[in-house]
This record gives sequence, C-alpha cells and structure tokens, in this order.
Amino acid sequence: MCSAASQGGHPSGADGVTAQQMAEDRGGDPGARANLTPLFSVIVTAEDASVCKPAPDCYLAGLTKLNDRRQHERELPLLASECLAIEDSPPGIQSARAAGMRTLGVTNTVSEEALRAAGADVVTRSLADWNVDAVKLVFRQD
Repeated sequence: MCSAASQGGHPSGADGVTAQQMAEDRGGDPGARANLTPLFSVIVTAEDASVCKPAPDCYLAGLTKLNDRRQHERELPLLASECLAIEDSPPGIQSARAAGMRTLGVTNTVSEEALRAAGADVVTRSLADWNVDAVKLVFRQD
C-alpha cells in the first residue's frame, strides 16, 4: 500500500512525503529532526514534481519511484488504485484522486465538508484512530 500526506499546495508524493516536505518548509532535515526518514522507502519532495497540487505529478512521481524500487527488489509493481494517499487539504485530495489513488482526508487544516467536496473517500479527525487493519478493512480492493 502506498501512503502519502502533504501540506496544502506543495508538491509531494507517495510513501512519507509530508515529514520530508514539512521539515524542509521549516528549514530542517526530517531525518535529523524527527528521525522519520528510515520509516519510508521512498520520499518525494518539491524537486521531484514540476507543478504543484492539484496536479497529480507529485503522486505519479512517488508511484514511479516506489515501483522502480519494487522492480529492483523483484516485486510486482503497484497500481495507483492500490495506493492510499493521506491528505489534509483539498488540493492534495484532488491531486491524489487525479493520480488514481484512494484518499483518506484528515481534518488538520480544513473541514470535513471541504475534504469531502474535494473527493476524499473517507475523512477522519485524527490518524490516531487508524491502524493497518482499519485501513485494509475500509480500503480493501473489491
């Protein structure tokens, strides 16, 4: 499963971009500041996409990087529809949806209504309410 989140308006992508982008926005290195970098197999930053959200470029770049890594490890590629983007902004939701990904909206910065209007599949107040089993149950492939 791919996962992603972002701050509104900044390009980002699959597998843990928010930690990277937010740390860069604050002038720091996420590995040094939050020690999150080892938790992600792929990181996409603003330098990896030529246009900002709501264009899908950042998510497509992330999926490409992830699938390149999977190919190197002799694993089958993921389809965009098998990925889950975790977003807290309408442009981020629109970006992930345009890339063909499922979306989980988090009401950190905007209302549930705004995230749903942007096309979020599911909206939550906190990621603390979610675990891998819950994600698999809600977003299982039919």
